[in-house]
Amino acid sequence: MNAPSVALLALALLAPAALGFDIVELKDGRVLEVEKVEVKRGKLFVRLHVRKPGQVVAYAIPFDRVVPEFVYYAWAAGIDAGDAAGWRRLADWARGHGLFRLAWRSYGNAAATDQTPPKEMAELKAKLREEEATWSFEEAWRLFRAGDAAAARVRVERLLEGFPDSKEAGRAQGLLSIIREREQFMSEQKKQAEIAKRARKQRREVDRLAKRMRQADSQVLRARFIHAAEAKRRLAWAAYTYRKAALRLADLLDVVEVDDLRLTLEALLGGVQERLVRTFLKLGDLRYLTGDVAGALDAAHEVLSIDPRNKDAAGLRSRVLDRAGREDRPLYGTYSPYGGLIYLRRIRARYLGLNGLGVYVPERIGIRYRSYRYR
Repeated sequence: MNAPSVALLALALLAPAALGFDIVELKDGRVLEVEKVEVKRGKLFVRLHVRKPGQVVAYAIPFDRVVPEFVYYAWAAGIDAGDAAGWRRLADWARGHGLFRLAWRSYGNAAATDQTPPKEMAELKAKLREEEATWSFEEAWRLFRAGDAAAARVRVERLLEGFPDSKEAGRAQGLLSIIREREQFMSEQKKQAEIAKRARKQRREVDRLAKRMRQADSQVLRARFIHAAEAKRRLAWAAYTYRKAALRLADLLDVVEVDDLRLTLEALLGGVQERLVRTFLKLGDLRYLTGDVAGALDAAHEVLSIDPRNKDAAGLRSRVLDRAGREDRPLYGTYSPYGGLIYLRRIRARYLGLNGLGVYVPERIGIRYRSYRYR
């Protein structure tokens, strides 16, 4: 996954926020909503998010079926801060799967524990940089051999821009010359046919992304704050879908060769960024209302990374920072002394009382719960 020059689309955004569930993406394109994920013996053990109470669906997925970034974050979540050996094992795995920047982060966590000398870390960083350049070149060569010369050329150009002093720069220049020669000597008719063929494939993908965005729009429209947990799940899924679409649209924009398709991509990319702003603002408000101060601040920063002058995000950030140091609890709620379940005065929520489990309905008049003493 190549991060485009859009401020919000950083790789770290793949790490889910504290939403009560995680997202795991498989290499076949499926996205799983899971309540729990663990790494054991080279597999991802997941328990799916199921809406029916009492129903549990859990199974193991081999690493080679999961997008590597999701394996990394699930693995990292289970490593103690002082486990230098664990961080190094994760770093070695990430390094072998092309996640060089994440590998460097893990090596840094290990070095902070065992106090690796700065000279050794500098040598390791230089080695990782060369390995990343080699990985990029091999990906470009694979694309070229598969017949996608345009994508291969973009990959080589990015390599030369990001690693101009690497040992792979010479091979990259040579491959770039071969790609340009092929494009130069290709007959105009054949070239146009190839462009049209690629454009048809790209249009199908754009249609699929647009469909997913419409599904995300539906989730946002159906999110109601009165059902806080369900609304949080819908908004988080929509935000992830928008982010994934933005990443892919930006990648397609680099290689598209048809003017009308380029205009479509630019319009969709602008639209998805607007959707991201609206969704993260709504999600940030919901997190703030339900006491998730860190999550609300994260959502505000997501918006500010797209639109640094957004007044709503700046206001949300100010409110969150003003609350810093206070008790982390719902703004419009409290906690029941029986079972610790959240009781929200303005949001429909379940509660546990002396007479059993019930549902608090907002704006309901004439009902008093005398058996409760709230903080």
